[in-house]
Amino acid sequence: MSDKKRSGLLYSIRTKFLAIIVVFVALLMFGVMGLINRTVGDVVLDQGLEKAIAVARGVASSSADPLLTDDDLGLFTIIQGAAKTKGILYCTIVGNDDKVKAHSIIERSGKAYIKIPEEKNFRVEQEYKIKYYDDPKFGNAYDIEIPVTSARIRDAIGYVHIGISQSVIDEAVDRVNRYIR
Repeated sequence: MSDKKRSGLLYSIRTKFLAIIVVFVALLMFGVMGLINRTVGDVVLDQGLEKAIAVARGVASSSADPLLTDDDLGLFTIIQGAAKTKGILYCTIVGNDDKVKAHSIIERSGKAYIKIPEEKNFRVEQEYKIKYYDDPKFGNAYDIEIPVTSARIRDAIGYVHIGISQSVIDEAVDRVNRYIR
């Protein structure tokens, strides 16, 4: 074999080997980016849900006495403050009779609460439920349900429902992804 053929053959093998390495590194990078993206999405979702759970717990603990005494003004004051929190679509307090006692969208107050079906459960814990559903007005959303309890009564006297939009979670994930890239 001549030196020219041998040199061309080595060059061809080197080129192929380099191409294989480049493809392997690119696939590895895309895989790592996908894993990071999914992990960041899960973390941001958990943080958003934890924030909404904390707000709902605050509303639940503040609304026990006004719920027991039918203090509508007190209930409205509590939920209006919570509804101003960034990312929260709505806040509502529902009595055990499934009647909306107070809602951040005033037109819904005093009406029957329309339950989200149980098959929409996203996460169920002892102290809260999270349902994921498609709302005609808000799009994909999470509904956090926390029972309202009182020291005087053993069982729940009502429930707080707080909604957060999936789009808020998606926007946060997109912001983080821009920094990663």
